[in-house]
Amino acid sequence: MFGNVLGSIAKIFGGSAQEKSLKELQPAVEEINTHFQSFTTLSHDELRGKTNEFRQRITDYLKDIDTEIQEKNEKVESLPNEAALEKEEIYEEITNLEKSRDEKLEEILEELLPEAFAVVKES
Repeated sequence: MFGNVLGSIAKIFGGSAQEKSLKELQPAVEEINTHFQSFTTLSHDELRGKTNEFRQRITDYLKDIDTEIQEKNEKVESLPNEAALEKEEIYEEITNLEKSRDEKLEEILEELLPEAFAVVKES
């Protein structure tokens, strides 16, 4: 009886946790299914090639920030040991850039996730 009352109250205030989770996932499921439909005509080799495509898309997405990090690392290595304060500032910039890179990596992985899932589903 007590469970029925809680269930009724939960439905009044927006449904159960499971229903909310399903509702949140529905757009992703629809996107996965869209990709899945387009992959049904691909050969096994073409599906395997998607891995390299995903890697290239990640590399392209991170190219600018990776270049900037590399340039800063080269700059700091070229400075003499006496420029400790300047090196420290550059290392701090590199640390901030690496944090930004991690955020960008998360963005591109989130973007690729439905497509990658569809490839696995088709395989």
